[in-house]
Amino acid sequence: MNQKNSIYGSNVYMKGLAISSKIRGQQQNQVIESEFIQNNLIKNNPNEFWFNIFYKRKQDCTPMKGRLQKKSPHFLIGFQWKYCELENRVFSYYKSDNKQELEGSLDFDLQEYQFKEIQNERNQTIQFTMTPKGTQKEFVFQSDKPENTHLWALQIKIQINDSIGNLKQLQFLIQIPKFWKNSQLKNTKVLSDCQDGDIALFKSKNSMTKVLRAVTLCEYDHICLLYRDNGQLFVFEAVSNGVGTFPWSDLTERSFVNEYEKVCIRKLNYSKRQTPEVQNKLREFITNNLGKEYGLNPGKLLQKVSLIVPPAPQGQEKQRTYFCSELVAKAYKEMGLLEQQKSSTQYFPSDFTSEKKLQLLEGATLDPEMLVIFES
Repeated sequence: MNQKNSIYGSNVYMKGLAISSKIRGQQQNQVIESEFIQNNLIKNNPNEFWFNIFYKRKQDCTPMKGRLQKKSPHFLIGFQWKYCELENRVFSYYKSDNKQELEGSLDFDLQEYQFKEIQNERNQTIQFTMTPKGTQKEFVFQSDKPENTHLWALQIKIQINDSIGNLKQLQFLIQIPKFWKNSQLKNTKVLSDCQDGDIALFKSKNSMTKVLRAVTLCEYDHICLLYRDNGQLFVFEAVSNGVGTFPWSDLTERSFVNEYEKVCIRKLNYSKRQTPEVQNKLREFITNNLGKEYGLNPGKLLQKVSLIVPPAPQGQEKQRTYFCSELVAKAYKEMGLLEQQKSSTQYFPSDFTSEKKLQLLEGATLDPEMLVIFES
C-alpha cells in the first residue's frame, strides 16, 4: 500500500493494534526455539552464528534432480517413487514430478543429520539414510540402479558435511513436530518478501485450541492476512476480542511467537495484486473492519450462501463479527479472488491449506505452506 493511503498510525490502526496486543499479552508461554538458542547455540560469537545460519554461504553445490524410491514408515507399503531435488544444501521430495505436493524438505543448514549408506560388493551405494540428529526418524532412499543411488548419496554426503548444521552440530528443527512436512522460510525472508494477500497459518500451544482444531478438522487453529503499509509488514486478523492488527516484527520483538508451536506462510501469486483497484479495495476493507467483534456461532456455520442486503446504518454496522478464516475469505472476495455467492462463514482455516487445493479466481494461486524459522 502506498504511503498516502497508509493505515499505520491511524485511529483504526491503534484500535486494531490494541486488540491484537491484548489477546497475546494474556499468555506468557516460553518459546522452545528461543530458549534452545539462548542456552545452547550462541554462547560464543552469536553474530557469526546468525550470519552463517540466515545468510547461506555462496558456495558451489552440485544440484541433483530426479526420481528416487522412498521407504514408507508403514511396513506394508514399502518403497514408493518420489520426485527429489537437492540444491544449496536442501533435499526436498515430492509426491510426483509436477511438484504440486511437497512431502518433505530437509535443510542441512538448519539441522544436523546423520548419514548412513548400504553398499554392494562393488562398493556402490544401493541405499542411503538421513536421520535428524537427536531423533529416531529415518529418511531412507534408493534407486532401481546402483549407479544412480551412488551419485545421489555422494552429493548428499558432500552437502551434509559442508553444511552449517553439521559444522555447528545444530539440533534446531527437531523442536518443531514434523518439521520436514514443509519447506522452511527464515523470518528475515518473510519480513522482506511477503506482500499484500499472503496468508499466515498458526498452530497454538494453548490446549484449548485443540478443540477448535478438532471441530474444523485442521492442523492450524488460526489464520491471518498479511499486508504491507508504510514499508512494514503487518498482520490483519480476527481474534477472540475483535478484528486487530500488529507489525509482523512483533512476533519476535514482543515475543508473540511464544504462543505458537508452528507458523507457516502461503504466498499469493496474483497478477492484479498491485493494481490501484485491488489496493484500494483491500485498504478500505482493512480500515472498515479494524475494531469489529469476533464471532463464531451455529448460525454462521449453517449459512451456506452470502446474503445480499442493503448497507446498514453506521451504528448497526459495528455489530458485524468475524471468525479468523471468515475474515480472510471476505478479504479475498474484496480482492476478487473468491466467488461472491459462497458465504465467507463457510471457510475454515483448513480451506486455506495446501491439502484442500482452494480454487482462486483470476488465475491466482497460493504456494504450498512454508514453515517459518524464527531467528530469536
